[in-house]
Parts: sequence; structure tokens; C-alpha cells
Amino acid sequence: MAMLALWKLPFLLHVAIESAAIYFFAIRPELQLSAKDCSPEASLVFRQYAALLASSNIICLAVILQPEHSLLSRHIALALVVYHVFPCHRAWVRMQGAKATGQDSRSVPLIKRPQAHLVAHVACCMPFVATSCW
Repeated sequence: MAMLALWKLPFLLHVAIESAAIYFFAIRPELQLSAKDCSPEASLVFRQYAALLASSNIICLAVILQPEHSLLSRHIALALVVYHVFPCHRAWVRMQGAKATGQDSRSVPLIKRPQAHLVAHVACCMPFVATSCW
């Protein structure tokens, strides 16, 4: 049985993390907003984002199936670093907003907490940095 090459792990982690996001953005877009209702337009934008995430997962699966690390897989890793920086920023801004308003995050389910999103995206981002430089 062949071992999974270390350089493939960030791509596998991305697929695992973003698969859950795809589900929530596509099937339950209303969970993305703090408002009670999600407009039809907002639902469409969230579903379109789910499609983009699904596309990134397909690209990651294609990279995982490659036998060797290449310049292309490094470039894809770098592109995914850029992607993961923005959800990190969003989570950070949400955390600062909660601090400013005195919101207690313990009343929010773990999967919806910005701290969880920040940890997940940093956990994806850092290995992609290493893989893009390797």
C-alpha cells in the first residue's frame, strides 16, 4: 500500500474542510447571515460561492492524483494560500466585532464561531505556504 506523499496533505485537508462549507453554502445559505431571512439574491450568491469551492476541491483532487510534486502543484498551492487568507481575515473581523459589542460566543455552536473558522483556515493556509515553497 502506497503512502500519501506529505506535499499532498494540504490539498486533502482543503477538500475535507471545504466540503462542509460547500454543503452549508449550497444547501443552507441562510445560516451564513446573522439576519433571520436570507434574500433570494443572497442565496444565489452563496450557492455560486459553493460552486467555486467545489471547483477548488476538484482541482485539489486532481493534484492529489498526480504522482509527483510539480511547478503546477506549487502554483495551485500558492493560489490556495491567497484564497485561505480572506476567510482568515473575515473570521478575524468577526471576532473583533464580537469583542466590540460584548457578544458571548459560547452561545453560538462551535462550527459557527469565527474562532473555529480562523483555526480551520490557518490550518489550511500554513501547509499550503510550505507546499508552495517546497
